[in-house]
Amino acid sequence: MRLILLSVQSVFGDRPKTLPLVIIISLAISLLVSFISINYVLRDRLLADQNRLGPNLLIYPTDAYPGQYTEGLMGTSEFGESFFSLTETDLKAIKKIPLSDNFNVISPKVMGQVQAQNKKNILTKNILLIGVDFEAESDLKPWLKVKGFLPEKANEVVLGNEAAQKLEAEKGDIIYLYDKPFLISGIFREIGTEEDHYLFLDIKQAQKVLAEQITLTDPNFYSYIEINASGSDFDLEKIIEQLEGRLSQMKVVLYQPISFRSSRIEDQFSRFSNTIIFLAVILALFIIFTGIRSYFILKKDEIFYLRSLGFRRFKILQIFFLTVEMISIPAALGGYLIGMLLSLSVTVIVLKRAEIIKIWDPTLLLIAVLVAVLGTFIGMLLNSYRLKEKDLLYELKRNV
Repeated sequence: MRLILLSVQSVFGDRPKTLPLVIIISLAISLLVSFISINYVLRDRLLADQNRLGPNLLIYPTDAYPGQYTEGLMGTSEFGESFFSLTETDLKAIKKIPLSDNFNVISPKVMGQVQAQNKKNILTKNILLIGVDFEAESDLKPWLKVKGFLPEKANEVVLGNEAAQKLEAEKGDIIYLYDKPFLISGIFREIGTEEDHYLFLDIKQAQKVLAEQITLTDPNFYSYIEINASGSDFDLEKIIEQLEGRLSQMKVVLYQPISFRSSRIEDQFSRFSNTIIFLAVILALFIIFTGIRSYFILKKDEIFYLRSLGFRRFKILQIFFLTVEMISIPAALGGYLIGMLLSLSVTVIVLKRAEIIKIWDPTLLLIAVLVAVLGTFIGMLLNSYRLKEKDLLYELKRNV
């Protein structure tokens, strides 16, 4: 009990020497907390964005097969009328399943081969036409970067890089689809996938072009629908069950888009993230150790006084241990609060989002307190040799 009273007196009775240690520990913990919380935010943001990259559900007519969507210039007549059997009713049914809240993007598409003519070069080629909602397609596949701009009018198209080379066309040229003129508003940059070979047109306009060629009575048809849905593997399996229950004539499959959802990316970032956290802990411990070292230097007169009263070195070490631990816990709490506010400011400025930082995080608070306590304990042990140095005889000799 006496040691505790002496420790309390040391904390509150000598504030000018105690305050620097409080500031140093708070600084160390605030840096640690801000590094870890910002790292968590960036990791969660990466994983969330990665999960939103590309489609992971494909819906197509049962009579068709997935290869028809990627095999290139297949004649429209070869698709068969069943290939265009998805309707607006099916699209509405998709949006009404119980787990529809998991849908991030729904992108219906029409697809068929057309004759595209570049009259400037007197060139006519068969090319695969894809009708899309450009806003949904941009959200679904953000890696599609256009040189120019996306169509804003019904008579504008975008070409894949290979399609533009095939037609010997450039941005601003006019091409003709069955004698109807269309302005090339942009060309997608090459990405090395089937999109490089497509001609992209507004979905309503594409429906009209293809309906005229295959004489469909209902022009509001779709060839297939791509969906990006979030959730666990179990959620996706339930979504597939619900979709197949609503769409009896359609096939629903789960697939991964090219390489954008690679577990290798997650593993690499996880290793990087853990390295950042490890370095942040080491930095915090080093700062705290430096603070404890400075505290011992400031307290040399008190050590001399206690030794002159007959206190053994072990008792003095106990007093100082209790003192710095009394300081470390409130300093850790203050550093935690400062670190979280700093993290909040950084995320608002950089990510433009404040809601992704939780000010109250019990796990992170526990880490902050443990690092502060462990840092002060290690600092005490490494600086305990100073108690041997501050021997009474040594001090008397210095003051003579």
